[in-house]
This record gives sequence, C-alpha cells and structure tokens, in this order.
Amino acid sequence: MKERLRTELTGKSVAVTCDGWLSPVSIEFLTMCAHYFDVNWVQRTCCLMVVDMRADTTASNLHSVMASICSLYNIKPVAFTCDQGRNYTKAVDMFIQAADPSESPLKCVRYICCAHNLNLVMGDAFKTSPDSHDTPNYGTFLLCCVMCYCI
Repeated sequence: MKERLRTELTGKSVAVTCDGWLSPVSIEFLTMCAHYFDVNWVQRTCCLMVVDMRADTTASNLHSVMASICSLYNIKPVAFTCDQGRNYTKAVDMFIQAADPSESPLKCVRYICCAHNLNLVMGDAFKTSPDSHDTPNYGTFLLCCVMCYCI
C-alpha cells in the first residue's frame, strides 16, 4: 500500500494537512494527510501516517517527524495546513525553510486551518459568561456567525 501510494504521489503537487490530537488516555498523536488530484483530475485525500508523539511535541521534533514522512512518500508539499499551535506553526516554518528551491519550482506555503479556529470560537460561544450561570457568550456567538457567513 505504501509503495503504491508513494508511486502515485511522486511528481504531483501535494497539499499536506497535519494535526495533533490527544487520545482519551492522554497519548499525543500527529496525523498527516495528503491532498492531490489524480491523472483524471479527481481530488484524492489519503492519510500518510499517524505517529505516537508521546516522546515530545516540540517544534524541532514535529519538524523531524513531518520531514521523515514527506521523505518516506517522496513528496514536496506546495501547501501545508496546520492549527495555530506555536509548536506546529514553527515546525511547518522550519520545514518550509529547509526545502531546497532547486527541487521544486513551487514554494510551499503555510495555511492556518479555519475549521479549527471555527471550532474554538464555537466552543467559546457556548460557554456561559462569567457574570451569569446560564447565559451563553452571545458576543462570541455573533462573531462565529459572521465568520461562517464570510467563509
């Protein structure tokens, strides 16, 4: 499976998404997915790897894991999407800075995941305000509605 996917991804413009998450038993994981178009221009998405990050989620370690996954599949991402966590944004920036410009005519760009931000805003919107035990935070809810309209 890995070899078939590696062959399919070679030479393609690939966008990568990565996210860290915590399991119910407090184990940290990193998931990386690739997004690309096949030869028939059908959009494809595949999970490249889920890595147990129990050891360390510093930017340096995340960068190392991201680089090794990209190397394993022989991909040079043209876009990298992650959340706003400082360790993830720094790791992606390190990845972009380490890229050899002679290997790809396209410079990789980092994007922030707007769905993640929307999820954070919605979480805040439904928390009760500090001065009331039952009232949702309507200011945050209104901001969320504006964001949804703009997207």
